[in-house]
Amino acid sequence: MITNIVDIIRGKKINLELVKVKSHSNDKWNEFADKLAKQGLNRKEEIEIEKIESTRFKFQVSWEEKKIDIPVKLLVKMIYNVKTGTRWKESEAI
Repeated sequence: MITNIVDIIRGKKINLELVKVKSHSNDKWNEFADKLAKQGLNRKEEIEIEKIESTRFKFQVSWEEKKIDIPVKLLVKMIYNVKTGTRWKESEAI
């Protein structure tokens, strides 16, 4: 998915600027992104590997019929970091 986004940005020559938005800044798009992240965190869907070929463990991971083009280890790490970051953000201050 990330590769597809990068390809679209390059192919359409989009000038993309990423800006860090301070949390709780009442930015409507930041609030929307937070809402989507929370919804994703609470979903109970699983990523299933349907087809595994073995000549030294070659396999293709997909989700919702879309090919995952990044290494599985990186994908799992990214999901874990998002989940952990969301939990941390939602936790109470000590």
